[in-house]
Amino acid sequence: MKLVTFTHGGRRQLGEVVGEEVYGLASTDTMRMQDMIARGITPGRVSQRFQLQDVALNAPLRPGKIIAIGRNYADHARETGNDPPPRP
Repeated sequence: MKLVTFTHGGRRQLGEVVGEEVYGLASTDTMRMQDMIARGITPGRVSQRFQLQDVALNAPLRPGKIIAIGRNYADHARETGNDPPPRP
């Protein structure tokens, strides 16, 4: 089973890729991927089918938060008297 988050017609949805099709399972307005997995996915509850080539695939999960250290930012590194790292 290949679970995906995808966008079609400006609407973000959860789905399953089957061959060259994406089966729409739920809107991300009402359910997150983590919730769908926790509840169990019921085959046959497909809202719509789309051709894979007609949808935009998105990251499957939305992170709770992204944390970055100030040293990653060149200005902050200079403010603290450090050299910025060569790569973030």
